[in-house]
Amino acid sequence: MKRMSLFMVCAVIFGCAGADMSAGKQTSAAGSLYMKASVVRVDGETAVLRTDPLPENISKDSPIASLTSKILNLTYLTEGAKTAVNGKSATVTEKRGDSLVIMPSAGLKEGDTAELYIPKKTLIISDLKVLDNSRNMTGKLAFDEFSEKLTNSGRFAVLERRELAAIMQEHALELKGLTDPQQASLLGQLLKADLMLTGDMTKSGFNCVFDIRVIDTATSKILGVARESTLCSKVADTRDIRSTSSDYGDFESSETKGWVLGDVQNFTGRTVLDTTTGAKGTSTSIMVTVKDRDITDTSVILNKMKRDLSGFTQVNFWAKADRPMTGVFFVDDEDEDGRSEYFDRWSGTFWLTTEWREYTLNLDELTLSKGINPNSKMNFGDKKFSPDMVKMSGFIFPKHKNKEITEAKVWVDELSFR
Repeated sequence: MKRMSLFMVCAVIFGCAGADMSAGKQTSAAGSLYMKASVVRVDGETAVLRTDPLPENISKDSPIASLTSKILNLTYLTEGAKTAVNGKSATVTEKRGDSLVIMPSAGLKEGDTAELYIPKKTLIISDLKVLDNSRNMTGKLAFDEFSEKLTNSGRFAVLERRELAAIMQEHALELKGLTDPQQASLLGQLLKADLMLTGDMTKSGFNCVFDIRVIDTATSKILGVARESTLCSKVADTRDIRSTSSDYGDFESSETKGWVLGDVQNFTGRTVLDTTTGAKGTSTSIMVTVKDRDITDTSVILNKMKRDLSGFTQVNFWAKADRPMTGVFFVDDEDEDGRSEYFDRWSGTFWLTTEWREYTLNLDELTLSKGINPNSKMNFGDKKFSPDMVKMSGFIFPKHKNKEITEAKVWVDELSFR
């Protein structure tokens, strides 16, 4: 897939002069008000501290959660930030990884354990932009989850997007220019900001790669980069209505999992659950009765569940018919701009026998089908198979591949993606 997006998020720190840095304030792991540090060296009024990992309340059970934690650890204190060490005011004069240099030394001694105050930050969030004909759904889901986790971390106050948009319009700034540290610095000055996060998401095959930069708006220096690489399906796993399950249908339970039963508009035949036969010793399968082939040219077993097949390479299923015939497995993926009425159809052909037989088709070997008719919205997409945007799938039994057959029965069972 092509390169995606300016992934724009701005994180800024307002002055904390009014913050209560007294020693009497209780430590709050959930709100990340304080963090522990070990005193490595003291040289007059300068002390070197090594910080412990932040006590985050964000689980790293998803790639976006992991990315969020990396951002939080990059931005808790920066050079020039005002803090308090064991209740005494101090300034961070240098930061290298998990080591901080502070002044004054606040009476610390080498080997001491210190408690650092973490000032709350203000978060400015703008739209995720999708460029270069890449799909925007995965990026939007990632952006939504990322901003939600940053907000729920307890260390940010959110500034509304419309406020950012108004300021940018007033000063003739563009989102695409904010990847430039100099432009980031300008916006930071306009907002009295200290930090900004910029970056992008690159989509390569089944993988999504995030690179987020932390910029010091006072100096235009890049303070650090948070990087996360993951399967795109994991990004959408809990946020989208699209199924990322490998289970495509076994029909032993009453749950149809997207399969359409009964008559299907514009197609012949009727689809039912047959409780008298199943593959691999099971008792139930899905069956379509192929009939009236002189009226329309195609019968279908249709599944309307939207799916994200990122990370899967094959579809596996069992099938049979009451007479030898040709079947076609297909998937429809949505138009690259997210216009759900337009799609491309990708298909692979297989030969049915009268006995249950196992079939495995490689998804990357499916071919682009031709449009049904000149007015069809089929084939108006990007003509590239995009596994994360599957809107419909199933099996068709076209007349032109089975010219001598006017009636037949076809069973399918034990379907899965691998």
